Amino acid sequence: MEFRVLGPLEVIGTDGHAQSLGGPRQRAVLAALLLRLNTTVSVDDLVEDVWGEEPPATARHTLEAYVSRLRGILAGHDGIGIERRPTGYRLRLPQASLDLHRFERLSAEGRRAFDDGESATAFRCLQEALSLWCGPALADVVLCGSGRSEPARLDELRLRSQEDLIRVRLAHGEHEALLGELEALLERHPFRERLRAQLMLALYRSGRQADALACYEAGRRALQDALGLKPGRELQRLAGRIVRQEPELDAAEAPRKPPERPRVVLLRWASPEMQSALTELQREGLRRAALAYGVETERVSVAAAFPAFRRELERAAGRSELVLAAVSSMAPIVAAVAPRFPDTRFVVFDTSVLEPKLGDNVTGVVFADEQVGFLAGYLGALMGEQQSRSPVVSAIAGLPVPAVERLLAGYEAGARHAVPDARVLIDYIESWLGHDQCERLANEQIDRGSIVVFAVAGPSSSAALEAAELRGVWGLGVDDDQSYLGTQILASAVKRFDHALLSIVKSYVDGELPAGDVHLDLSRGGVGLVGINPAVPGDVRERLARVAALVRSGALRPPTERPRS
Repeated sequence: MEFRVLGPLEVIGTDGHAQSLGGPRQRAVLAALLLRLNTTVSVDDLVEDVWGEEPPATARHTLEAYVSRLRGILAGHDGIGIERRPTGYRLRLPQASLDLHRFERLSAEGRRAFDDGESATAFRCLQEALSLWCGPALADVVLCGSGRSEPARLDELRLRSQEDLIRVRLAHGEHEALLGELEALLERHPFRERLRAQLMLALYRSGRQADALACYEAGRRALQDALGLKPGRELQRLAGRIVRQEPELDAAEAPRKPPERPRVVLLRWASPEMQSALTELQREGLRRAALAYGVETERVSVAAAFPAFRRELERAAGRSELVLAAVSSMAPIVAAVAPRFPDTRFVVFDTSVLEPKLGDNVTGVVFADEQVGFLAGYLGALMGEQQSRSPVVSAIAGLPVPAVERLLAGYEAGARHAVPDARVLIDYIESWLGHDQCERLANEQIDRGSIVVFAVAGPSSSAALEAAELRGVWGLGVDDDQSYLGTQILASAVKRFDHALLSIVKSYVDGELPAGDVHLDLSRGGVGLVGINPAVPGDVRERLARVAALVRSGALRPPTERPRS
């Protein structure tokens, strides 16, 4: 599910349709919880956000009814729900499912990239961040109390990112193209000195020095007349530099317009049970690839049945230059179809295409699962050692596919590298959709002494992590930062599908996409351990960092296969 607050409040289901969210006050409850995602919001705060300072006597009972209805809307989606806490309610949700989180992350990445001299990356990130907006924040929601100021706060974040993107475009020499946009923004925000400085600079670089100084003078008068203030020192200095025609103000050379780019199609399973954080990461990568390289992109959701997938794969191959198969289970059909389309390149994620070789026009993306598994096992055993000299750690897997086997091989090796006497329990549910079985196995492992449970069972993983939370032991997640599931999430082992997809498209556009396998490891940002729990002691963090550095450098090579018993 997707949750949107950057515009009208919307919840988009896995079928792509907006969900009915009820009346204005019920929508306000959801908005208040989304704005404090994965934290407990007190009943008093929710009542104030929805009804203001003078709520009716029935407000608390009505709030319970609103929450109950919202739970019904969110039911059936792993990792998503509204929990009752002693003092209030907590909306549990993967952060990547909320457009506000993605906007803040992309905006921060864009600012960092520009500061590091990577203006092309900065442009892509900021443009993508701003593309998430569909109008004023929470345009159809009325919040009271402390929530009243939230839409204005979000709109301020949007304006700041607009200014950041303008800074990047000015650095690229787009001063003349920016004039109309800057004038419109400044008309809406006449006291925004950063916008005024950007307009002055754009006018000056367009050969309009007098207009640039007139813009300064108009701002000076507006401040004096309305607020009795003078322009800030930065704006005053810029006006002086324009008068002196300092050479440093001259524009950079405008970049050349990129040539026409190919069409890229991403195929993924449509089954709601198979949707996960990986789906969101793939979409993010495709979106960023379109912005970075000008490629036309399309996402196609296919029923999890091979005949239907083959038909869609053939259609995609016939109308595009690059076809991306999102998961390893699609590889056999890609192998059958690829020879019929020799001019189309195919990429299968999370699998090798060498044994057996799938074709000269097929590339496999192989993540170094053993590396991130090693770090997870190492951290888990160190935390287990806090309670026992011979700690027991465990893992619950879905199916024994190669990627999972590499992950578990690394996990077992990492645990024993940290604590040689550690015992490692590993069980399979032989499915990706065994929620009850996953919960049962987690409890059995905890009964056998496991202090850390590593959940590697796809959509069913949340059941094992919830069991760990209830039993007071540590849980290790996969796919995305799953710390939102509770206070007992130790860390999460992730594969950066967004980075992988962006890298693949870049390689294709540059004519450098190889036949065979592309390996993405810790050193290339393909895998990593994220969301490390604040309760992890400093000395454990230091030991983990040292081992990660050894793995990253290649000095320590985790095994890709578990030892035979």
